[in-house]
Amino acid sequence: MTTIQISADPAEAVLSILREENEGWNSANVALYSRSIGENVTFTNIRGQHLLGREAFVKQHETIFSALFRGTKLTQQIVSLQFIGTDLALLDTLTSVTGIASPLPYMKLDASGALRTRLLQVIVREDEEWKVVAYHNVDVK
Repeated sequence: MTTIQISADPAEAVLSILREENEGWNSANVALYSRSIGENVTFTNIRGQHLLGREAFVKQHETIFSALFRGTKLTQQIVSLQFIGTDLALLDTLTSVTGIASPLPYMKLDASGALRTRLLQVIVREDEEWKVVAYHNVDVK
């Protein structure tokens, strides 16, 4: 597991979150994947489910890492990173999840067998840490 240092550089701090998410997903490590999730996060997944709070986010990822997305690999490509003021960032990524053994009917995989999504995260600085306060993920049609 990687130890992430808190950075004074806001862009580097946000990129650290992205690296943690990728590493956490790819090792099925929910604690690492969720480390930067805020206590009151709003979370919308690719099925349109809307959940509130860190506990619900963690529980949902424990479920999917142990079943549907077990053994999958996540990559995220940054589409845009915008800072609004000094304490708020909008991170938009194009994601790819590969290795889905049994896709569900609502999952539309691309020609290479990857699930592609657009993930928008709203990230705010709380004291000296950056936390994800909104996580909105939609599948690419």
